[in-house]
Amino acid sequence: MLGYVDLLLMHWPGKWETKDEALNRRLRKEVWEVMEEYYKLGKVRAVGVCNFQIRHLQTFIQDVEVKPMLNQIEVSPYITQEELVKYCQDKEIRVEAWSPFGSGTTNVLKDDLLKEIGEKHGKNSGQVVLRWLYQRGVCSLAKSSKEERMRGNLDIFDFELSEEEMSKISGLNKDQSSVGDGMPGDSIA
Repeated sequence: MLGYVDLLLMHWPGKWETKDEALNRRLRKEVWEVMEEYYKLGKVRAVGVCNFQIRHLQTFIQDVEVKPMLNQIEVSPYITQEELVKYCQDKEIRVEAWSPFGSGTTNVLKDDLLKEIGEKHGKNSGQVVLRWLYQRGVCSLAKSSKEERMRGNLDIFDFELSEEEMSKISGLNKDQSSVGDGMPGDSIA
């Protein structure tokens, strides 16, 4: 029997099919109240949100007792979300990057700069991306079904990227989501 869940996330900041900000704000609050209750009972160790943009977080924090502990957002060298990451970090909300490799749709792992930096450090492009995230204070959710890749994804603590390398990687930003146009969650009121 399971006694608790490590992390419970609210997946989206509202309904896709409405531009009604008041409705989405109310729905976020209602869902969060249930999550807060489970957190207070010790059934959930941490509560968080996904795909929340700054405007969602600003009103959300006003409406809740327990501030989100994590915001899971898409972050990769092609969608750096610098402003949102900084906002979350300033509010002590941990950022977790989903799709740090662009789900294969953005070809971020084939980027020449990442390959070049990887060769310099004896690492592959994926390890460079994960180290870049780590040095930014961003957790990563790197999915793989291959054990060798999983091990490689953990092998990022024996090198450090220079400030120049960090800046160059951040400079690759295209605001290019792996799931469509714009920022995930941006179209939700």
